[in-house]
Amino acid sequence: MMKKLSLLVATFTLLALPLQVGMAQDNVDLPPEIANMQSEGFTIVPANPNPPESSNFTFELGPGSEVRESVIIKNLSTEPATFYLYGADPTFSQQGTKAYKTRADSGEGEGQWITFDEPEVLLQGGEQKQAFFTLKIPQDTSFGEYRAGIAMEKTKKDINNPNITIATRLVLHTDMTITNIPPTKDGQANGVWQAYYFWISLTLFLVSLAALIWITFEENKEKAATKRSTAKKSKTSSAKTKRTTTRKTTRKTTTKKKK
Repeated sequence: MMKKLSLLVATFTLLALPLQVGMAQDNVDLPPEIANMQSEGFTIVPANPNPPESSNFTFELGPGSEVRESVIIKNLSTEPATFYLYGADPTFSQQGTKAYKTRADSGEGEGQWITFDEPEVLLQGGEQKQAFFTLKIPQDTSFGEYRAGIAMEKTKKDINNPNITIATRLVLHTDMTITNIPPTKDGQANGVWQAYYFWISLTLFLVSLAALIWITFEENKEKAATKRSTAKKSKTSSAKTKRTTTRKTTRKTTTKKKK
């Protein structure tokens, strides 16, 4: 019985793992460099960071690849706000450091390889959401290193001059290495395994549960048969003993009569 329970518990643990991953996404631990930006009023982090402590995206893909990924976005203010999600083209700052073009300036660069399912999202105060995007590498892309930004932007009117719009944004670095590996289609570089893992684990769990029920049924059936067999043997033995006792009593009575 303990072996059966161990099998069921082990399978249930396999099933629970992807669920735990999914629940963890609802309460993402923000990396320090992101968590300290709460003054911006919003945050954006990878939903399936790889490695776990990373706050950026890293891909190694072949030309023509198409992958699905997602980010966790959150409105840290108490008021509802509209946010824009988009891929930002790479550039350099005046100091020569990595930078990214604004939403208005982005054109034909690597940022256009990134497309969000919902480029405009309304979040209530304190609301958090998982936003999905597709990264599509053009078929004619040469091998090499590329980068783009995944931006979350919020705009508001200047209090002193309504004609001026102030944009605030956070950008996640996205590094892409394009090699000669076979192209990935309709996949998810870091997180698609969770869906497959869940269904495989669910199937294993149901099969194990059915096996446990069948084994228990067969054991009970065998126990019942053994019990009936034992009772029958006991009854037969009792009947034999009774007949033997009756014969002895009869012989004894007959002997007395002869005397």
